[in-house]
Amino acid sequence: MVNLKSDFAGFKAGTLLTCPMAQLLQQAAASASTKGNDKDDKDGSAEASTFQSLPWQVMFAPSARESLAGWTRTQNYLVVTTLDNVKSKVLMYMDMLYKCRLAVLSV
Repeated sequence: MVNLKSDFAGFKAGTLLTCPMAQLLQQAAASASTKGNDKDDKDGSAEASTFQSLPWQVMFAPSARESLAGWTRTQNYLVVTTLDNVKSKVLMYMDMLYKCRLAVLSV
């Protein structure tokens, strides 16, 4: 799970993303092995573009009224807490691969 602190690959800051771990680690290893070979890449844009090509899936995207307050994983669920017009809301996902929402609880 990745909680974006700034805009990345067309996703807004505050977006919660997931990606297959095997692919993420493979890209990270490939990026680490080529690091330092490109003397012209002083801002890290080549490394960022490597991670942009991964199959990111959006679990939560902020809107004008709703923002991400936090998230946690349990053995079987992803629990996402949001603030919707300063009112707490809990989203529970049973299957992250297919983004099956189990329940929405207003707190």
